[in-house]
Amino acid sequence: MAASDQNYSDSSCESDCDENEYDDFSDDVKDSAPLHPLLEDDIQRLQSMCGEHCFDYRVLPGITDMTLHIFIPTSVLERDTAAAWNLNYGEPLTVSISLERNVYLDVSYFQKIEVFQASSKSRGGAVLQLQNIALSFCQSSLRNLTNENVSRAVSKTINIKYADVLYLVEMGFLESEARNALKATKGLKEDAVALLLDCENEVHSTDAFDDFVSSESNSPCTGKEVPSLENGFLVQLYQYLNQRLLTLNGYCPICDNAHELCKMAMLKPYVCHRELCIFSFTTLGLMSDVADSVETSPKIIDLLLHLTTAAALSERHDLILSPYPAFVDPAEPTELAMHEKCKKIGLLRAILAHMPPAVELFGYDRKDIQAELEKRHPLCFPLLRWIIHSNRSHIVVLPEHQQIKLMGTKHQFLMRSMPPLEERKFIKRRAKHGSTFAFHGSPIENWHAIIREGLILASGTSKQLHGAAYGQAIYLSPSLQLSMGYSQRTMRFQNRRMQTPATESPPSEEPILPEVWSHYLCGKLCCIALCEVVNDKLKKNNNEIWTCTDSSSVCTRLFFVFDQANPPSKVIGQRSIHTGNHEMHSQIQNAIRDILR
Repeated sequence: MAASDQNYSDSSCESDCDENEYDDFSDDVKDSAPLHPLLEDDIQRLQSMCGEHCFDYRVLPGITDMTLHIFIPTSVLERDTAAAWNLNYGEPLTVSISLERNVYLDVSYFQKIEVFQASSKSRGGAVLQLQNIALSFCQSSLRNLTNENVSRAVSKTINIKYADVLYLVEMGFLESEARNALKATKGLKEDAVALLLDCENEVHSTDAFDDFVSSESNSPCTGKEVPSLENGFLVQLYQYLNQRLLTLNGYCPICDNAHELCKMAMLKPYVCHRELCIFSFTTLGLMSDVADSVETSPKIIDLLLHLTTAAALSERHDLILSPYPAFVDPAEPTELAMHEKCKKIGLLRAILAHMPPAVELFGYDRKDIQAELEKRHPLCFPLLRWIIHSNRSHIVVLPEHQQIKLMGTKHQFLMRSMPPLEERKFIKRRAKHGSTFAFHGSPIENWHAIIREGLILASGTSKQLHGAAYGQAIYLSPSLQLSMGYSQRTMRFQNRRMQTPATESPPSEEPILPEVWSHYLCGKLCCIALCEVVNDKLKKNNNEIWTCTDSSSVCTRLFFVFDQANPPSKVIGQRSIHTGNHEMHSQIQNAIRDILR
């Protein structure tokens, strides 16, 4: 289920939980079997360090079983990130653990571990991914931990309150930075703030700050570092799940192995290329349901279909159709219909030719959607599911009142691809060096890969299409007209047929697209992204061609599509549209105001 528009706060939701669902939770166990002393101490440490609203538990008279709920706050994420991960922003994730309270850790496994959001029926996406992480962590820990060795590990040193850590995180510092600062200042919050600001503001500097922050916090694989046991197992689990929440995008939801570096730096979690994980993904249905996606964002689905189709029909498909579609054949459940090592471009084009637009599927439930798609082609449903779930950028239709009127197209989208930790670093660098806005143009056939793998330094590689007069870099421009020149390699999406490039041999059956595909987009398509760029790595060359050699300094913000009804000539022929113009800058600020908060 997509994230709801309800307004939640971690604290208010916890209050609701206390008053309703958890009425029978109590820490009064006088009439029941007592808690194991270590469990009781761990709960007290959890309350002291992480706050009294971060947990609750249930005990029933006459039995030794108990259910412990630990609440992981989602307010550390941005609202858009929560939406991209199908989470209700501000509502905590509940980690429910069933255990025996009289033996605690002297067991081989906990009876049950679940993760959920109380207001949501959905158990897929990030919720199920975090549940798998919690289950794996507890199983691994219980193989090595006992009550005795945890008791020995508990430190007598000063406890760090999680409320203080969260305070520093909300100021924009990484959690690892906050913890290191609080440790260095013996838990004094004001001194920790001063230390962090002094280190950050030191002239020419980042050396002192980088030395202070652990190298792990700057690692692309950060998140799997296991916190110390010095404050007990429950605090360790709480801290571990908090840091994993911020890095879900970097790991496969099935095997929990890190993605390749270029694929880590994207916003949405995604199943890796391993065949076993692809099979498991199909069986478990980890991500949001296709029916939910059709209901909430049919225009986005049609856009994704256009982008994948353009890449599949390109004569450069061997280079740019990346990642390559990979899904199970329903007729042969033990076989993949296609994948990176077994490309079937003719079959892929045939499936796409029979794919209906999302608007035709609106209002259907999952079974009806699957049945309708199977009528078109047996592989339409698994391909559509792959196209939706492999998109690693958060794309939503920009409301009309936030659209940039000067752009001359109604097809405007918010597009975010930078994951939480990278976004925080971007914001900190922006605060120090400033930022500016610039357009990035690229042919429509390239956007299938861009929304899944990000903007890359393609200059000098086999993926380079245009010249690279200023070397290997991401090319941008404050001028829309100039960026349009990089996007004019177009494909024509017609009412009944899609033309392939003249240089490509046509497939055995020419792709014929349903007439209603023109409901949203038709004619020659041209795609442009508006990016925010940190100034320190941006080089402003002559002729308004800008280059940036660091992809982490470039953040996509908006995405525009021009078609037959909204042609590029509509804006190119009228005026020069430049991000430096006052009116344009004002409209950009209005369009992305929620991001800039």
